Amino acid sequence: MVLALACGEKPPALTTSGPEPGSAACKGCHQKIVESFVQTAHFQTSAPATEQSIKGHFTDGHNVLHTKRQDTWFTLENVGGVFYQTGHDGDTRRARTERFDIVVGSGRVGQS
Repeated sequence: MVLALACGEKPPALTTSGPEPGSAACKGCHQKIVESFVQTAHFQTSAPATEQSIKGHFTDGHNVLHTKRQDTWFTLENVGGVFYQTGHDGDTRRARTERFDIVVGSGRVGQS
């Protein structure tokens, strides 16, 4: 807030609902810095789960992630804009499905 006041801008309104103002609150005075920062892996390390933020594919036939273990793999599903990941264990023939809410990792090395 101190930075926004120093720029002559009103501080962003504090609310109890909705997302934090994030970098958009700084862009008015610091456009070049914000535009550069949002391209970094540090900024992109976490995000709400969307088709753009999840680095995997959701098209049938392209939605499988194989691991080093031949009997362990993951599938991705988009069900009406809600994203799911299913882990498969071929040894036990068990699978577990979990919803993606937050994506962590830029995708350079990995992503959770």
